[in-house]
Amino acid sequence: MPCGARFVSQARVFTCWRYGHRQRRRCQSPAGSRQRSGRAAGNCRWPPLRCQERRSQPEYLCRSGCRGRRLTANSFWSARVYRLETIAEDFFFIQFTNVAWPASANILLIVDPDGLNLVDAGHNGGETAIVLEKCLDGLGFGLSDIHSIYLTHGHNDHVGGVNFVKRFASPRVFIPPGSIAEATDPKAQENAVLPDFVRTIAPRLEHYDILDNFRRSCGDWVLDGDALKPLADGDEVAIGRYRFCLHHTPGHDAGLTVFHEPDRKILVTADLLRASPPGNSLPWYSSTGGGVAPYLDSLERVAGLEVEQAFPSHGALKGDFAAHVEKTRGFLISREERILQELSLGPQTCEQLDVLLYSPLALEICPWYSSITEAHLAYLIDRGQVVRRELEYCLVESAPRALQQGAADD
Repeated sequence: MPCGARFVSQARVFTCWRYGHRQRRRCQSPAGSRQRSGRAAGNCRWPPLRCQERRSQPEYLCRSGCRGRRLTANSFWSARVYRLETIAEDFFFIQFTNVAWPASANILLIVDPDGLNLVDAGHNGGETAIVLEKCLDGLGFGLSDIHSIYLTHGHNDHVGGVNFVKRFASPRVFIPPGSIAEATDPKAQENAVLPDFVRTIAPRLEHYDILDNFRRSCGDWVLDGDALKPLADGDEVAIGRYRFCLHHTPGHDAGLTVFHEPDRKILVTADLLRASPPGNSLPWYSSTGGGVAPYLDSLERVAGLEVEQAFPSHGALKGDFAAHVEKTRGFLISREERILQELSLGPQTCEQLDVLLYSPLALEICPWYSSITEAHLAYLIDRGQVVRRELEYCLVESAPRALQQGAADD
């Protein structure tokens, strides 16, 4: 698959198969031609590259670009990919607006006398690199001014940008201890998102290479564990003139931590709450990330905080904060109710329940949504409402007597 860069052309959109280049150039291919060889950009030092016309398929920016050429974003592309919001003279919010995976995590920029702090770093794709460089340039900073990065958790779309920043600076990197393993070990990342026991109950995923998906989507995201500094629950962290209290909120991820600034009533919610697109793909959670019960407890914990401004990692949160918390809680409850309703009609497999809960497009783009279904089934089993029979799940009252007895013994 090409990793091509999106650009505007009067006639065609090309994708470079080796290095992506955005340019304004009229297509020279014959009408109806789907593919031709040609130089993707006039100043590329590589020999002519194989390019393919792309019309409707989403394009992702090349991570490398043309050698010796500085990547910049034109206004058309910028308006469709991100929004830079000024919260205060020293506080900025980069919101990525592209709605399809891989959607980079939003980034907070906080200025202090020593330079710049980031809260989350996005993924290590060309999209994040271009946006971050463009935003810093517009604010009068460079990548070398970044001296500290605070990570809310260890998912690849939040931590990968650290490796990009380290090409230009040597920042201190802070992360919750519960997320260190997945940020430094690909197998731990896989287990956090698509554990083996989910593959067992969703056979279509038995040979699915999720790490290959992450590498292609988010670039090199594996961090050096020796360079990470832990952020503990209850810690108070001074970032510029802001003093954040840290609250551990597992469910989405085992280490997920939100940052609360009580004086200014600011909350960095990370991936905890459902937000505007692409944040409407949340809530997402897995048993290895904490599961349903800890997620509900985490929502209760943040509901007690005084919040006037909330900054999610995907999308945006506007209006009444309590309403967003309740909306997210409602999604968890509604999924559970739909599962119980379907099981009341007869035994169902995890894959059958997936079709009920998620759209075909969601399952195609993010097959690991099955982890959500498994988390609910595990929660219902723990509560004694559901039992498992090989690949099928059924309500306890409709299960064979032997399975009912086994559930009671557990």
